[in-house]
Amino acid sequence: MKQNNQVFYKETASGNVLFLILIAVALFAALSIVITETTRSGSGASNISKEKDSLQNARVQNFLTAVNVGLGKLSFVPCSTVDFSEPGSFGGGDKTCYLFHPEGAAVPYQDVDLQDNDCQGSDVTWTSLSVGQGCSGIIYAGTHGANRLYTTGFDTSFGVYGPDVATGANSLSDGLSNTATLVTSGLYPAANICRALGAKWYLPSRDEFDVLWANRNTGALADTFKETNYYVSSSEATASTKYTFLVGSSSWTTAAPAANKNNPGSIRCVRRD
Repeated sequence: MKQNNQVFYKETASGNVLFLILIAVALFAALSIVITETTRSGSGASNISKEKDSLQNARVQNFLTAVNVGLGKLSFVPCSTVDFSEPGSFGGGDKTCYLFHPEGAAVPYQDVDLQDNDCQGSDVTWTSLSVGQGCSGIIYAGTHGANRLYTTGFDTSFGVYGPDVATGANSLSDGLSNTATLVTSGLYPAANICRALGAKWYLPSRDEFDVLWANRNTGALADTFKETNYYVSSSEATASTKYTFLVGSSSWTTAAPAANKNNPGSIRCVRRD
């Protein structure tokens, strides 16, 4: 919902956000040229695949830069919840709190999904990948229960879980349901960042992140996790704390200050298939 006393700030913030997005787009274009020139030094399908993965990584990172700026803008509107409707499904009504609408945060939408034709080779599909293998920058990270988990080749952000309010997002094994709860409960930045990647993307639960961490040195996952600080899960412990993975001890904690909901940590998003 809009507040009249913030109209001036909103107009100023809109200009700043658009300027930052333009800078991000320009940086992405420059990065794409560098990656293309570097990886074209070789030849063959393997080189093409690496180039495609590098460009996809750059594309997703550029998109997430714009998402972070956009969510920051909406936090000042303020919005009780963020609307993640994609272009073509906006509907009617006020669009102030839409992440991808020009009247909202105006973030340029990107489709970050898994398609079998993203993989190089007619005999390769997403479900045939081994742990640590990936296509177009999205990596198969392991199995949790009956679900194959996929993740990006980089942390998507360094941010906070959200305000000190009990939400009920307390599943230790189902990050998708936790994320849905957090998104509908209000401005929970960590969950919103992952949800912005698409309806199937989410902030992993405590147990799901354990799968990622166990396989962190496998294949394309190697060297993509920070060996310092800690990681934010979607699993809520109390009204004021979350389950936080401490990298130094490879263990979980719900003790403040590390587990305080307003204490930032690294964020790694996942999706199922």
